[in-house]
Amino acid sequence: MIIAKIKKYFDFQEKATRLEFWIGIVLVPMAGVMLVALFLHLLFNSGWILGFTAKFVIGFMLVVLFVLNLWLVLATAVRRCRGLCISPDYIFLFLVPFTSSLTFLVFGFAKFDASETTDNTKSQQRKRVLIWHIKALIVVVLFWAASFLMKYFFDISVSINF
Repeated sequence: MIIAKIKKYFDFQEKATRLEFWIGIVLVPMAGVMLVALFLHLLFNSGWILGFTAKFVIGFMLVVLFVLNLWLVLATAVRRCRGLCISPDYIFLFLVPFTSSLTFLVFGFAKFDASETTDNTKSQQRKRVLIWHIKALIVVVLFWAASFLMKYFFDISVSINF
């Protein structure tokens, strides 16, 4: 039962809900990074002197975890595209630096019931997703413009640190 649910996250078929999208894109990768960081912290603070073989094995494990994480994120994004009734080609927006965060937010917060779809509702959903991308882009541009004007006229610096 649990293995079937885990397999579902690595599968490119079917559709993903918003909750599955958030779990597959944020929660599982974050938990994996935290476990790797904890493992490396314990390993390097244990006082062991690592040889070449141990370093190679650890590096290989990190590469395998990175590939699995990338597969998980891509599979979840493709499934979410199907859940939104849009083309899975939209995941290429995740590769563009500026639009990736906008696409992430649109995929994460878009509501749509894919069980009652017709060709008309699919085209409406595609338009809705495009409009959400445009709205998110407008909000970001307005923020940048406001921060520029505040810096130029009032010498107030606005920044967002992650």
